[in-house]
Amino acid sequence: YETNTKKMKSPTAHKNHRRPDGRSSGGTLRPLACEMSCLQRADGSALWKAGSTSVLAAVYGPVAPRQSSKENSSKALITVLCKQTQTAGDSSNKKGSASSINNEEWFEPSSSSSSFLVDMISACVNREAYPRSVIQVVLSIIQADGSVLACALHAAVAALLDAGIMMNCLPVATTCLLVHHIDEGNGEHETENDITSSLPLLLDPVADEEQQPNSSTITFINDSEHPETILGCQTSIMGGNTNGTTEITRQQQQQGGGIELEALLMSIEAASRASPAVVAFWRLAVEQKVTRESQTLWSS
Repeated sequence: YETNTKKMKSPTAHKNHRRPDGRSSGGTLRPLACEMSCLQRADGSALWKAGSTSVLAAVYGPVAPRQSSKENSSKALITVLCKQTQTAGDSSNKKGSASSINNEEWFEPSSSSSSFLVDMISACVNREAYPRSVIQVVLSIIQADGSVLACALHAAVAALLDAGIMMNCLPVATTCLLVHHIDEGNGEHETENDITSSLPLLLDPVADEEQQPNSSTITFINDSEHPETILGCQTSIMGGNTNGTTEITRQQQQQGGGIELEALLMSIEAASRASPAVVAFWRLAVEQKVTRESQTLWSS
């Protein structure tokens, strides 16, 4: 599946430069794949793939909470659990495996990534339609080759759609990578015009691209109906993860950790242009699921 960002060229992309996965443009998304209803015991499930990154999502609920203290009389409680699959755990030396992910970043319930996913899913699910209940989303990271947060959110949304959960909107995640170039002579930034002209914007980066020094990775969450609307974002600067629009220290700015305004605006525009491609793929996946189920029903 090729997205409509194939023809969107990054204004700062280097000529004759191919990315690690073979893409020739910085404004191109990786091929998408989605399989819904792949688990029998879950109320909804989906396997979402973006290139080599693969996440399996399962939705359980809405069900009554086991602890009465977690019960809300007016709306449902959303929980997200991230875990590493057995297959990925056995292949610790494999490039892009889930075992290469920071455990504190993903597999702890209070981690920044898990909390961010809970906030985004809670804002998009019609929680008032399921009072006194819990909806649990379990994410199994099978293979992590960059842009894992976006892939995890898309897998969760596909599983929620498969479970028939009512949604207020569909959150679309787009990951943008900005590489900051620093003058090696004095360790300071180049002039504003020079750094803007030499700062490449890469959509949907792979793991090798995310590990570049002096880089910033921003994951934007856009509204499916209004792509220009940003529901939230998570920024990773110099290997440190922070939620939303964070404060950047002076030391990080001197090291290239700051984000130029023009680069940020360019990233926002790229994310809004890439969002419709994911929405179209969601629609295609749901249509294929309905067609498959109808054929199975009538054939029996």
